[in-house]
Amino acid sequence: TLDRPGPFVKLAWCPNRSGLLGALRKDSSVVRLFDIQQPEPDLTALEDDITLPLLEHTIGSKGKQYHSFTWLNAQPCTMLTIGPEGDVGQVTICERIPLDLSPLGEVSYGSESGLFHCAAEAIRTSDVAGVLLGDISMRMRRRAMEGYGLDIAKNMATVKDDRELLRIWKWLEMVSRLKSEGKLKRLVNNPFPGVQTMLELEKGDDGSRLFHSLGGDIPRRHKYISEARTSSMLLCGWDFDETDEGSLDDFLKRLELNNEFERAATIALFYGHVKKAVNILLGGSSEARRGDPQRAGQLNLISMALAGYSDNQSALWHEICRQRKDEADDAYLVAAFAFLTSDPNDFETVLTPKSKSGLLLEDRLASACMFLDSDKLLGYVNDLASRYAKAGLLDGILLTGLSEMGVDLLQRYVEKTGDVQTASLVACFAGSQGLSFIDRRFEAWIDAYSELLDSWQLWNERASLDVQRRSGDARPPSQVFVTCNYCGKSVRAKRRAGEGAEEVA
Repeated sequence: TLDRPGPFVKLAWCPNRSGLLGALRKDSSVVRLFDIQQPEPDLTALEDDITLPLLEHTIGSKGKQYHSFTWLNAQPCTMLTIGPEGDVGQVTICERIPLDLSPLGEVSYGSESGLFHCAAEAIRTSDVAGVLLGDISMRMRRRAMEGYGLDIAKNMATVKDDRELLRIWKWLEMVSRLKSEGKLKRLVNNPFPGVQTMLELEKGDDGSRLFHSLGGDIPRRHKYISEARTSSMLLCGWDFDETDEGSLDDFLKRLELNNEFERAATIALFYGHVKKAVNILLGGSSEARRGDPQRAGQLNLISMALAGYSDNQSALWHEICRQRKDEADDAYLVAAFAFLTSDPNDFETVLTPKSKSGLLLEDRLASACMFLDSDKLLGYVNDLASRYAKAGLLDGILLTGLSEMGVDLLQRYVEKTGDVQTASLVACFAGSQGLSFIDRRFEAWIDAYSELLDSWQLWNERASLDVQRRSGDARPPSQVFVTCNYCGKSVRAKRRAGEGAEEVA
């Protein structure tokens, strides 16, 4: 039964298209079409009402009425319509074309004329290539074919153009390196901790913290030092010995070589080196003259302004810079002047500069570890971790590590992007490195990615994933035994102590 309001003045089946019913109500401006997907062989033979699976659409336009219609036998899916003034029109109904995209990137579609197939090679040269090849399943397949797996160096080369994925693999590489160098000594169960995990170790350990003058050119500032804070700063990439000025210089030099002059100058200021920051900006100005004169001019002006720094809070320099600091385009320059002009006990102003883009997450966390007291620091880190986890931003792994909140972050990332590949590989890598925290979602991601590899017919990649995934597992127990035909006892292989040969016992 088609439950539609009436009265209907005409009902007619299309003579050359099965399951297509036309219906016209009195004084209606549209002809309703019911495309019944699975019609019964003989509807008149049915005694009870049934519910038919159908698609419904209309033809016509507002302001124009139809008195009647008729299907044409000679032309498929075509009807003639007549209006109240005798005006006759011809309408051809376009067929719905079902489409299906295969895991290998091939497209199939069907119509009354038959089933058609479009190979992946043809799609790459078509107008829709950008849409289809940009689909997450296609990108995951390309990455898998390029060797995206449990080799961190190869992964970083594969995703070098994807900032978010590159950063998580750099983080895993850095944590692995710090572990091998013995710099993260306070770890117990989680070999991949985040800043939040490390700072939790500082709770109730007031005796481990030192609070002293920053020194250098900014003696009024004070900073905190503790083992947990130092470890957190290592996780943020600030892997230098602050007691060794040469180590800090090497770190700043790397930033300069990477064209990050504003960032290098601001970090130099965080360590109390105003003159060093001025020299960095002057060097950046000279370097930028070749390709970016506007940036060169700004760096030169900022260096001149910075050179006039005075530690006297009442000096004119502080008043002018405090008023104009937000006019800088770069977040690091805004943070630099906020650091120099704000109250010594107010570092929150530095962490939230009023600019189009903020500081990098690792720099915000590392500097917060230096200048925020314990309560403010933990509150700041916990708030950031919660926001990053809810948003599913991979950068937040630096905060959460592979803790329970870190797994929640990965789950949200998978839900948001569909990239189960990265989540499963991170889970595999962490498991191979001794992660004792096991979550059922790990297995779900890995199983889903394994099925994807099978659907893409990437058998070698699937086998490699299984081998690497199980490489750290203990040898499985024997399940097949040999027994003696005479006595019925088990025949097993036993290795002599201190020898490589085996004997039968």
